[in-house]
Formats: sequence, structure tokens, C-alpha cells
Amino acid sequence: MNNFSVIVACAKDTRVIGKNGKMPWHLPLDLKYFKGRTTGQVLIMGRKTYESIGKPLPNRVNIVITRDKKFKSKAPIGVLVYESIEDAFKSANTFKDKETIVIGGGQIYKQVMEMRPHRIYVTWVDRFDGQPIKGDTTFPEINTNQYKVIDTHDIGTPYSPTSGEFNLVFTTYEIANGNT
Repeated sequence: MNNFSVIVACAKDTRVIGKNGKMPWHLPLDLKYFKGRTTGQVLIMGRKTYESIGKPLPNRVNIVITRDKKFKSKAPIGVLVYESIEDAFKSANTFKDKETIVIGGGQIYKQVMEMRPHRIYVTWVDRFDGQPIKGDTTFPEINTNQYKVIDTHDIGTPYSPTSGEFNLVFTTYEIANGNT
């Protein structure tokens, strides 16, 4: 398998990424960042993540992983559907000039983090009031012995129209030499 990346918005304190099948926040700056990182690339996601988005993301190859036969039969044209992460990566690898980026959800993240992605794009989210962000789906721990930070950018001022009640820190991790 060639290199792949992961992108996620994750609560800094609790590693929460979801609540009741949705993101526990609305962050226009993070959505803009996500769009900029993923446009023109190959995206791999679980069925629940795809359904929460509601449609194929434009100008991207959309690959959905599910064992649900009903979903396979009703998937929109242009959405590639596979039953396993391995088959999804085989398909993604045919797009040689594009980055493969895994966009969730929780179960897919758990599987691929064990496969050690080359790069991890994390939007760390925390509340300005210090309250913990609660939810029912979390992102796995990033092994800081295997990854190094190659870029970080702190965004947001309290209660601004672009970040609301949240502070955002965009951090890019890359697998450290010798850990591939």
C-alpha cells in the first residue's frame, strides 16, 4: 500500500470527534481547511460518515466502506463502494496522482491508525470557556514516538464569527523517519 493520510477535527481534551452521528460543532474555518486539503484527492470514509455528509463531496474521488448491501445498491453514480478497508485502498491506489485521505468515522480511524498513515492532519478543537467537549465517538491517540509535528497554526479569537466558542489549532503530523 502506498502512503495515505488521515484528516480529522478532534477535541483537544477528550479526543471526541462525534456526538449522535454528527460533529459536536460547526466550524466554518475547519470546513474551509478540510475543503482545501481534500479537493482533487481520493477520500475514504465509512458509510455513516458518508450518510452524515449526505452526498458525494465534489471534485474528489469518494470511496465508501460498508458491508450494507442495501447501501451498495443505492449508492449514487461516482461513489465507489467496498466492503473492506483493504479493497478501498486497492481502489485508491489506482489514482496515482492523488493523495489518499481517510476522513472517518470512528471505526475507520481506529483501523487505519493501526496501519500508520504517512501524514495526519488534525484540527485540535477546544472551548474557550474550558468546558470539556462531550460526545460518543473518539479519535485514537497519536503515538508521538512514531510521529513528528511538521506544521502547526493556532486560529481563532474568543467568540469570533469564524470560530464561535472554540479555539482551533491546525497541526500536521508526519511519520518519523524509520517508522514507515
